[in-house]
Amino acid sequence: MARTNVAVDEALAYSLSDEAGRQNKTLYAFTNELLSTSLRIIREGGISNEIYASWRFVRMLREIDSVPVPGDLLEKIVKRLYETEKDWLLKAWLEEGVKLGTYLQLYQPKFEELADLAREVKALLPVKKVEIVKEEEQEELATFSIKAVGAGLSPESTACAEQFVHGILSAYSMKIQSSKISEGIIEIRASQSKSKTFM
Repeated sequence: MARTNVAVDEALAYSLSDEAGRQNKTLYAFTNELLSTSLRIIREGGISNEIYASWRFVRMLREIDSVPVPGDLLEKIVKRLYETEKDWLLKAWLEEGVKLGTYLQLYQPKFEELADLAREVKALLPVKKVEIVKEEEQEELATFSIKAVGAGLSPESTACAEQFVHGILSAYSMKIQSSKISEGIIEIRASQSKSKTFM
């Protein structure tokens, strides 16, 4: 097969060469492998800047021993349990939020930077859009507003998603100032001591 030259940034060329060496592959073979895989994903409807986020999402699912559940099925399960085991159900969602929050800290220890990670792995969260905005700073506290949109298709699932978000916040030592929900929308104000925010 004929070879051709492809121009890349110098730093990227060095990174490719280093990684090829680590994998005991030639630069030619390693570059072809990367480009071939990326092109296959793009041809099947993927977008190049989503490749990393998708890989990271799948890796997180494996690491936290989680599996995707169809939304309609989840709604049915939540509604049924909410009728008979509301307290248990809300506590279970809170505990799962704490677990995920503890895991997310491995990648993003500072809460104020969690919004970037949330955008990357939003498919892992029971919401469609997450906004985290730092509202104010006082001498000891930083206050944030957190808004989650698409958090459930019913009041019951939205209440569960609220507890899930509370769990994530508690893993970051956040103190809930206020929390309100309407169907599919969660709005929370929470604060964190600066020693935690900027650790």
